[in-house]
Amino acid sequence: MRNNLVGGNFRPGGRPAPRTRRLNDMMTHSHSWAMRLAERRARTFVGREAELRVLRGVLEPRELAFQVIALVGPPGCGKTTLLRLLSTECHEAGVPHAFIDARAIQPSTDALLRALRGALHLSEARPIPAALAKHTRFILVIDNYDAFYPLHDWLCEKFFPQLPASTAVLLGSRKPLPEPWRTDPAWRELVKVLELGNLSEEEARTYLRLRAVPQEEHERLIAFSRGHPLALSLAVDLYLQRGGGPFDPDAEPGLMQALVRRFMGDLSDPPLRAALEACAVVRVTTEAVLSAVLGKPDVRAEFDWLCSLSFVDFYSVGIYPHDLVRDVLLFDMKWRNPDRLAELRRRALEYYAGRLQRPASSDFEDLIEDYLFLHRDHAVFSPFLRVGSSGAILPTCEPATAADHRQMVALLRRWEGDESARLLARWLQVQPSGAQAIRDDCGNVAAFMFTAELDASRKAHIGDDPIAHAIWEYLERCGFPADGGVATLTRFVVVAQNYQELSPELAAFAVAVVQHCLTVPDLKFSFNVLVHPERWEPLAAATGFFPRVSELNFEVGGRPVGVFMQDWRAVPPDVWLKRLAGLPGTGKGAENQHGEAGSSPSTQALMTRAAQARSNGSQTPDASRERFDGAVRHALKHYHVWDMLASNPLVDAKIVHKTAGPGAGIAARVQALQDILRDAVEFLGTVPTRERLYRALHYTYLEPQGSQEQTAEFLNLPFSTYRGHLRAGIRAVADLLWHKEADL
Repeated sequence: MRNNLVGGNFRPGGRPAPRTRRLNDMMTHSHSWAMRLAERRARTFVGREAELRVLRGVLEPRELAFQVIALVGPPGCGKTTLLRLLSTECHEAGVPHAFIDARAIQPSTDALLRALRGALHLSEARPIPAALAKHTRFILVIDNYDAFYPLHDWLCEKFFPQLPASTAVLLGSRKPLPEPWRTDPAWRELVKVLELGNLSEEEARTYLRLRAVPQEEHERLIAFSRGHPLALSLAVDLYLQRGGGPFDPDAEPGLMQALVRRFMGDLSDPPLRAALEACAVVRVTTEAVLSAVLGKPDVRAEFDWLCSLSFVDFYSVGIYPHDLVRDVLLFDMKWRNPDRLAELRRRALEYYAGRLQRPASSDFEDLIEDYLFLHRDHAVFSPFLRVGSSGAILPTCEPATAADHRQMVALLRRWEGDESARLLARWLQVQPSGAQAIRDDCGNVAAFMFTAELDASRKAHIGDDPIAHAIWEYLERCGFPADGGVATLTRFVVVAQNYQELSPELAAFAVAVVQHCLTVPDLKFSFNVLVHPERWEPLAAATGFFPRVSELNFEVGGRPVGVFMQDWRAVPPDVWLKRLAGLPGTGKGAENQHGEAGSSPSTQALMTRAAQARSNGSQTPDASRERFDGAVRHALKHYHVWDMLASNPLVDAKIVHKTAGPGAGIAARVQALQDILRDAVEFLGTVPTRERLYRALHYTYLEPQGSQEQTAEFLNLPFSTYRGHLRAGIRAVADLLWHKEADL
């Protein structure tokens, strides 16, 4: 009698079939439904090479490296496909195994034991561990293991410890593994977790070629699915069934509904469904955001449930759904109840506006991103904000240090030539505070932006730059600086990889420009200098934001250069913000029936916040705090690089002088700075709730394990989760050191 579960090759006699017998069995059953299904799955299987190497290790006769290998990931990411593929390979290799689906079994110990005995063809009297001990290797495959989570403690304490060391257990689960597998040191050494993400772009292309999808449709299908295996497979099925024509997911509600059902299941609990919808609307969800958007004071249960979902990821300040899930949920709401979607957006806008009224601005950049995220469907913002539409957040833009200037000049020389490099070097000498940088994983400058202040006291420096000089003459014709105030010029913007093409780095700088315009006191004019102005002019003209100055045209490095200006005298920030509040998709009251911008509670809130920032002046404590945070980040990234630490502003901090001693030289202060950083990181390790932050910092900076990708692998974390822990850890260290500095 054969095992009645797919992929079974268990023999009651306790020995695998001889090779000739196995070949005969395979020939006899080569046309069974199970085998034919396995053959067709194998034909279009792509990717997952690293995961397969680990899984195939259980087929080797040597001692098992892990007793449990768990595939964890969101619905449709390919867990079942991988497990069934390995089950087929067990069959071909003659390795005894059993495949069970936990969803088909009641989550009780009696039901589970009955299912296992049935799969192994054992009588009630024969112990399962003794039967498995007859084999030099036995593979127990349990798909949808999260259905057994109510039994997990019993399995860990009673059942699994009795199994022979020759038995390997392979699991598939939508949810993160529960304790003690994540916390018990002994179990952690025996359990290997493989987190399945989406397919890479090349893997997705390979799949499309295997399915004979025309090349011209690849971009659309990959953009829609983002490499999610199920979404890609369903989209291809739909495309092939229709027999051609451009793929348009918006015209396929059936496809979207299939994905909604897969991600949400039969979610009949209204509070949980509402929580998931709210999570899809906002950029990053916290308990406070969820409470405001749902209009409920207590949302602890809903937030905890969101955190448990496999397609929800973690960032240092909250959680967010994967991009595909967000798109699917928003499509579902637009189709089912657009008024509900508008109401959720309106509540979110009111919440962020209230936060922006507060004097503290340490999180101003994040709040601006959150606010603009709700307008990402508008033409002027979508080219930027869609780049950072997930909770993965835009790159961090921070004040550049003197040590960055050489790299910045070199980047500009590469893209614009020697003359532009000379001008930037000159500007950095006279206005070093105008430089902002984005760094790569190694701490090098990956992108930078330079913004200059224009006034009569800097006229000599302005005259040395022909573009700045022409802008100054334009300002004088406009009556500036006779009427006082401030004018600023974003003179250089460079991304190392692509110059000024749309990218996450350029999106981060765009957000920084918005923050700049809202917070600089008495700002009268803002200018941006950009290459290929025809690319940006339609967006500016459509919204009246930073329109192009037609009389200011230049050429740099063979490229046309245009100047875009915002005259805040004619269109003050409150008017611009009212326009922003009236953009599509902002909820009720955003536009009246004539299409005119209506008032929004969020508009006045933003203006109050901007006015407070202006009245405080440009040199606020928050600006000092931001510089301090940037210095901490720089010091951690260059913890082992003596000369970089020697140029870090923290070597002159009071906490460093106190640690190094009176009159200490630079060498002693660098050593003191290293000690202070190490102590702060190690302190996080003593706080149970911050141990994950400590591990990310320790193995990235103090005892580096290679690149950040390698460190994430070393820590057995998804890369996005690891990056969230790292950023939260840097912020925690900066908070700790800031308070210590303030106490001296």
